[in-house]
Amino acid sequence: MRFFPGQASTELISVLGILLIVVLAFVVLSTNFVNDLNAQKNYNAGRDTVQKLAQAADSVYSQGEGASMSVPVIIPPTAVMESNKSFIGKPSNAPAGSDANTINLRVGGSDIYSFTVAPLSGAFPASPGNYKMRVTSHGNYVSVGSGLIDINVSSIFLAARSDGKARAEFGITTGSPDSTTKPVYVQISYSPEHTNVGLAISPTNFITSGGTAVSLEFTPASSAAGIYNWLIRINASECGSAGRAGCPSDFFELPVTLEINND
Repeated sequence: MRFFPGQASTELISVLGILLIVVLAFVVLSTNFVNDLNAQKNYNAGRDTVQKLAQAADSVYSQGEGASMSVPVIIPPTAVMESNKSFIGKPSNAPAGSDANTINLRVGGSDIYSFTVAPLSGAFPASPGNYKMRVTSHGNYVSVGSGLIDINVSSIFLAARSDGKARAEFGITTGSPDSTTKPVYVQISYSPEHTNVGLAISPTNFITSGGTAVSLEFTPASSAAGIYNWLIRINASECGSAGRAGCPSDFFELPVTLEINND
């Protein structure tokens, strides 16, 4: 068989080109397989977390006030921890009167959710990782969080006249299952603002390592009448007023109702 000059090098280049295409195809397929495997692993971890928390919430709710349990969970690295996408109870942008019986965790582009019989109050940790979350029954609702703080009421209702002020108080106590001596940073806010009933809260930003009383003072305008609702949001963190990724944190929502009756 007769070979022409350059024929061998051309055939070698062709063979190398085919091998390169095969290798690239294998790399692409392998990468896609690994990505799909990791995505499924993250989804399964998120689903397991949501299901375990929902089951624990309904379990302690059925047992009654004071029942509590610690639930180990994994927040996968692809979880989206924005409070209106991953939430316990209801998203942060939901109206004050919305039902609070949903646990939702956004993993990648998927919402993994479960509904509970128990009304819920709480929040996921601020960042992905492995955590132990405390699930506690308060009688008419269940709190889900790190257990840094507890509050001594589940709601506040009071009545007043438009020609006088009204006052109420609730207590915040610390009680981390891992360390009861660390200071806890607490921030309190509320919504909505009512134009004819003022609300003053004191204190709103503080550090506590035992217990703190929080006072509420309502100042109605002379035109005020009827029922007014607020939602007080209590955020706690072990890592400063702003907190940081991976820091133990806790969250409560406290509904408040004031009835103005001038009869």
